[in-house]
Amino acid sequence: MLVRDLFLPEEAHVRGRHGELAFVVGVQLFVDEAVVSWSGAPYMFPIRARVVNVRNREVQWVTVGHVPHVGKSVAHKAAARRRASDARNAVLQRCLEVPLRRFVGASQTCVTVDFPGSQTLTAFRRLVGLVADQLGERSVVCLVGNSSEFFCSHCVVRRDVAGGPAGVGAPARDVTVVLDAQLDGAITRDRDPRPSLRNPLRTEHSALAFVPAVGAIWGLTTDSRNVYAIISLDLLHVWKLGVVRMVTQRFPSFLRVVCDGQDARLGPVGDTLEALSLRAWEMGHLNLFVTFLVCHMLSAETVPLIVCTLC
Repeated sequence: MLVRDLFLPEEAHVRGRHGELAFVVGVQLFVDEAVVSWSGAPYMFPIRARVVNVRNREVQWVTVGHVPHVGKSVAHKAAARRRASDARNAVLQRCLEVPLRRFVGASQTCVTVDFPGSQTLTAFRRLVGLVADQLGERSVVCLVGNSSEFFCSHCVVRRDVAGGPAGVGAPARDVTVVLDAQLDGAITRDRDPRPSLRNPLRTEHSALAFVPAVGAIWGLTTDSRNVYAIISLDLLHVWKLGVVRMVTQRFPSFLRVVCDGQDARLGPVGDTLEALSLRAWEMGHLNLFVTFLVCHMLSAETVPLIVCTLC
């Protein structure tokens, strides 16, 4: 991300405004669901970050906070589910705001840095990357996750034309318009929690009635407005989930051929996926197991093992 189109123009902008002694400290945020404790107690999710331009190239992760888990509503009424969803979104934004509070101030002003044997420089912090799966990144920027008309975080392509010729050239999301709508929606939500008052925000922008905490960082909703441009998909999530599902969807047909036309005892794709996940957990490493399946699924030595495991 140090050489991408997002970082270099930002550094040129900072030096043009504050002089050649100013530089940008790029920071990446990685959002992933990770359970802190498996002891059975209420668990939390850590917030971790790392600085991009570390001169000695050592990768060091820093845990800057934790997000408490907000479970689903026990009651099945729509009002109870809405309260649980609002609490989950509010807790996430609050937990992001607390560790980012000093970061926000340093992004707007500067931090003086003294290097041995050189002049005193001024550092401006910028968030240049938000790496997450789709659920995580849409939660951070307060966009609707399910049943959204505009499911892309970068543009406003409609769901019914996405992936086709009609979806090419869809305009990018207007950061200022969406943020203003979220501010108005948050004020309205605090005054009146009725969901009908939030419908225009959902239908026009596929956004939630919450203000993203990262919006206070300079450069994301101001100047170049890169709040949606910093989003990058977590390829590890895509690789694991996509490959496992693709292999699993073909396993019932594969087993039917191996078993001389008889259906596998596990039945449909869902049960096969559960069995694959269980077998991967027993082996201790999902990626190695998937590679094992893909590379050796047609191998004579491997067929008996797979048939014994899944048939």
